[in-house]
Amino acid sequence: MDTRKVRALIAVVESGNMTAAAEELGYTPSGMSRMMDTLEKELGIPLLIRSKGGVSPTRGCLQMLPAMKDLVRLADDIQSRAKEAVDGITGEIRISSAYSTYYRPLSRLVTRFEEKHPGISIEIQGGINSDLMMKRITSGELDIGIISRREGNCQWIPLTRDPMKAWVPADHPSVQDGFYPLKRFETDHYIVHFPGKVTDSQRALDSVGIHPSVTSPAFDSYAAFKMVEAGLGVTLVNGLYSTLWKGDVAVLPVRPEIRIPIGIAASEKRFISPAAALFLEYMKNDLPLLNGSAEQASEGHDADAKAK
Repeated sequence: MDTRKVRALIAVVESGNMTAAAEELGYTPSGMSRMMDTLEKELGIPLLIRSKGGVSPTRGCLQMLPAMKDLVRLADDIQSRAKEAVDGITGEIRISSAYSTYYRPLSRLVTRFEEKHPGISIEIQGGINSDLMMKRITSGELDIGIISRREGNCQWIPLTRDPMKAWVPADHPSVQDGFYPLKRFETDHYIVHFPGKVTDSQRALDSVGIHPSVTSPAFDSYAAFKMVEAGLGVTLVNGLYSTLWKGDVAVLPVRPEIRIPIGIAASEKRFISPAAALFLEYMKNDLPLLNGSAEQASEGHDADAKAK
């Protein structure tokens, strides 16, 4: 099967528009349409539903799409390995982190790695939450990411078990106790980080059966911090972020303690490119530096945090 046609089909499905997919891949709209017709004939099933509003995949197409993406990834891997045999390892790597505190050490690793391997370029993509990053890793859209542990097939390298912390107003009664009982989240006014997203805070509360009844939304961590400082409620945050800002907010350990496994997730060994596999090994050799730099970054870079 011609992987060019498969790659074109994936682009059409992802864009929902034949013309846009054609422009992206450098084909004419008529050429793209012919490729889709040919692929449908080769497979013996309709793949696309065409309408005035664009195109959408058929049920059969959706069922085959994961295997098609695997086929394209394997084809790319074969090409990469063939080039490696002639020229040495080359290629592009896409990495990211769900935690901004890791960007500084990641950037240092990337700089040093690219100096040693000039044939490999690394793109550090903007951070998204761990759920979405895991999906992008398993689909092949991302090679390596620093995330909290998620379900899915990947290589996993543990970095730390991050203790969750409570942010409470400086005059909250729990400050005198030196800790915050998790059960209080069900009676105190709770500030929800990134409502509608699957966050570490939400997963942590779900894991112990805590369901806050009175809540307010905060669409980023700094907004949540300022809401707590204003006495509008309390919230649960990753320890990595708990001391990023200074103000009239107390950072308390929670009882019972909850720790979030954070680590490096990477494409499975059978799918990862030679370039990404090489960088993953490089990261393994610098795990203490990676963790140490991230912990230092979480202890007081206010300017970085406010720009986040």
